[in-house]
Amino acid sequence: MSDNKSNIYRHLTDDGLPGDGSNDNANVNGVVTAVPFYSGPADGKVWRIERMLITIEDNAVFTAATYGGVGALANGVTCHKHTGGITGPVVLDLMDGASAGGLVDWADFCYDMTNHSFGSGNNFAVVRWTFAKSGAPLKLVGSRNEVLCINIQDDLTTLVRHTFFIQGVEEDE
Repeated sequence: MSDNKSNIYRHLTDDGLPGDGSNDNANVNGVVTAVPFYSGPADGKVWRIERMLITIEDNAVFTAATYGGVGALANGVTCHKHTGGITGPVVLDLMDGASAGGLVDWADFCYDMTNHSFGSGNNFAVVRWTFAKSGAPLKLVGSRNEVLCINIQDDLTTLVRHTFFIQGVEEDE
């Protein structure tokens, strides 16, 4: 393990590149083909992801069973660690075969889910998934082309905003 460490603050994006304001909004249509939002370290680097912050914003009333104003999702949102990039095999299913089809489902995996309702204007839900609370941060190794991948498998285009933001530490492999 290296002493050369730096902090990571990165959106998961539809192309795996750093967020630029055009590639991090997961309000996409993944009904026919799932749309991955992902990121991982460069070769020679290791990421230790401490947590992921998830934001779901919509101009609708949120309930436990719905996903913003979209309603309950038929397929749900999944979260996996892949080796060999996003098309490589899943080496860790962070949701144990399940998915998030409604806001309450995020609480099953992360516990920290808060709904913010304002009476008028947009409402939003925020999820804090602290991987380190399971005993250790989520480790991604660049030489294995490991990535953290969220798959959108439903039509979320009516959401105002949906983002996944990771925080952690990068170090030399």
